[in-house]
Amino acid sequence: MNFTAANYYYRLREVRKAFLNHISYDAVPQSIVPVPAELISGNLRSGSASGLEVSINNVCIRVTNETSPELLKMVLQVAADVK
Repeated sequence: MNFTAANYYYRLREVRKAFLNHISYDAVPQSIVPVPAELISGNLRSGSASGLEVSINNVCIRVTNETSPELLKMVLQVAADVK
């Protein structure tokens, strides 16, 4: 069976509508994690600090020697919950 471009986009639009009508927005919990201002370093240097890049569940985190342990712990806990 051959589809025209118009037919393809019509069917794609209908699939998207059906999906949006059937998903539960409560199924994907989102968290906003408060981070105390004293844990965030305002002194950012572009590319000059060496560090470690950690990837967890498609989340990439760059850690330098200026990253506070408390902030790193908070971010790693949140990143571990990302699905």
